[in-house]
Amino acid sequence: MELSPIVNTTGFQALRRRYGLDHGSRGLNLIRTRFKSPVLIVFVSDTERYTDFLEESETICMYQFQDQEKNVNGTMKRNPKPFLEYGPVGTNFTVLAALKNSNYRLPTVLIGKHGHNQWSELFADCVLTGWSQDNDGKPFFEIQRSRVAHWLLGPVDEEEEE
Repeated sequence: MELSPIVNTTGFQALRRRYGLDHGSRGLNLIRTRFKSPVLIVFVSDTERYTDFLEESETICMYQFQDQEKNVNGTMKRNPKPFLEYGPVGTNFTVLAALKNSNYRLPTVLIGKHGHNQWSELFADCVLTGWSQDNDGKPFFEIQRSRVAHWLLGPVDEEEEE
């Protein structure tokens, strides 16, 4: 996942406010508005959860389901619900329900972290089209994306030629 230029924003919280994410996770965030269809915001700062098939000339990327057994800090959840036993629960279930209601084309925005306080909006016109499992039984969301990157607003370059 190496796209340039890296745009320095005013921070993670400012980025979350831009999308109206007062609360939620650093992974999957579903934005529901009264008049528009829901939009999925996916933070891909944890590269182990995100697989991009750009090298294979496909427009599909995979994002692993949120963990249903462990907390973000690695401790076990109080009531773990393994995917193979319970199916999708919590945020995973909510996202899949929104996907079904949107006729399996849920608008998605991928946001990547490139370094300390360096965030970029990788692809703003992606769609979540479904989910699948890998050979180990881990479930992944299938995100179809375009190759057109839309960069977040950053500091103005004063040396820009007109």
